[in-house]
Amino acid sequence: NDFLGAVKDYDTAIQLNPEYSRAFTNRANAKADLQDYKGAVDDYNKALTLDPDDATTYFNMGNAKYFLQDYTGAIYDYTKAINIHPEYGEAYCNRGLTYYEKKEYKAAISDFNKSIEIDPTNAIAYSSRGNALSDLKDNKGAILDFSKAIELYPNFIEAYYNRASVFDELKEFKKSISDYSKVLEIDPNDAASYYRRGLAKIELKLTIDGCHDLSKAKNLGLQEAEKAFMKYCY
Repeated sequence: NDFLGAVKDYDTAIQLNPEYSRAFTNRANAKADLQDYKGAVDDYNKALTLDPDDATTYFNMGNAKYFLQDYTGAIYDYTKAINIHPEYGEAYCNRGLTYYEKKEYKAAISDFNKSIEIDPTNAIAYSSRGNALSDLKDNKGAILDFSKAIELYPNFIEAYYNRASVFDELKEFKKSISDYSKVLEIDPNDAASYYRRGLAKIELKLTIDGCHDLSKAKNLGLQEAEKAFMKYCY
């Protein structure tokens, strides 16, 4: 996709008609695709001065601020989007993700709940709520949410990996090994999954297999794996 070309095209459109809010929005979207998030925010703001009731523009500006780690600003924009469009499930989900980054887990869960209520097929909302529940030490709830996310999206690597981490915490190593194996089936170069699966195997006294996994993780460049290999495999 030629996002730079798109930016230039929208420059021309704006010169021809400086009151055309959609041109500012589209140029902002192209800048966001180029990871020029500050430039995108400037254009979203210009678009909103021309069309202050555009929920999608507030949502997209929230996303740009999220990537700039301006979490307070992002929450403000997602909230504006929700006020304009109260059934905006994605805005609830992304506001929840932002609260999660701020470690405001209960607020995050509340938003994920609302997002799921609006769209029960939103795998990201389930997985993200699972992360928040895990951080609040509700391991059972976390496992249920990761499992639901996987049911909705069977190749959801993060959900498998995070469910495996909870199984590790519960010392249910056979289950965690199964989940790490699924991650590696989807992405055979996931060093962290080799590392964590190796440690789980070692916990089950499967030392040779575990060391093989640690060696794979080490060869993929994971420093922790090198330390663990020295500890368990010599």
